[in-house]
Amino acid sequence: MNSYVKKIDLKGEDRHFVHDEPEYMLFGVADGHGGHHAAEICKQNVPEILNFENFNDDTVTEILKKFFTFLHEKCLKSEYSSGSTLTIVILHKNTRKYVCANVGDSHAIHIKPTTYFWITNSHRLQDNANERQRLKDYISYIMEDGVKIGPPRLFPGGLSCSRSIGDSDCQHIICEPSIYFDRMEDNDSIVICTDGIWDKVPLDKLITLTRNTYNPEFLCRLATKKGIFDDCTALIITSEKCKTSMHTGLFHLFTRSSSYSSS
Repeated sequence: MNSYVKKIDLKGEDRHFVHDEPEYMLFGVADGHGGHHAAEICKQNVPEILNFENFNDDTVTEILKKFFTFLHEKCLKSEYSSGSTLTIVILHKNTRKYVCANVGDSHAIHIKPTTYFWITNSHRLQDNANERQRLKDYISYIMEDGVKIGPPRLFPGGLSCSRSIGDSDCQHIICEPSIYFDRMEDNDSIVICTDGIWDKVPLDKLITLTRNTYNPEFLCRLATKKGIFDDCTALIITSEKCKTSMHTGLFHLFTRSSSYSSS
């Protein structure tokens, strides 16, 4: 299995990691906010999760929950109040079964030759009705001239996500990850990106570029063309080879507007 990654640093708060062990491969991104320290703690400690005795769903789920709690508590004990999203994919090399775990809004998508599906849950309060309901007593908005602006946020702290690692100044944050199991087949890809990509690159263009090039640099280029104000990290997991050039027919993706596609 191959992995390809491209990163654009504007704030220096994104981290990514790829670890190749005899039985498993680990991939992931962490998008820091309020500083890079929580994301760096995630990156430095995440290889410890690979000590599995078996890869059954119940065992792995419990290990992942405990591990996210470990990272969260490690951040809370540090001298910094920063926080981070965290999305990881652990792939069993022989069976190609994988597990994805996430907190925050650094999403991952499983792309097949003729379809796709999300393998993360959004913990943005604006996106997730269940999280808004759970935290409704602590949600408010930024006010400007007496008018609510922007997404719903948790206070104290002012975060727009309900789950993360760290964020010692936001007492209502939890670190329990959303967890998903599946299997990769031939010609499949998994794309993991920080929100600098997802907020700028239309989904249909991301899928088309991935299927045709498997090159995360093109995703970052497209985000840059749209105008970015945040770090961007794109990581592609696939058995295919990365293409460093695109055929002429793909250049329209950088020049034309697009509509949402379900394939």
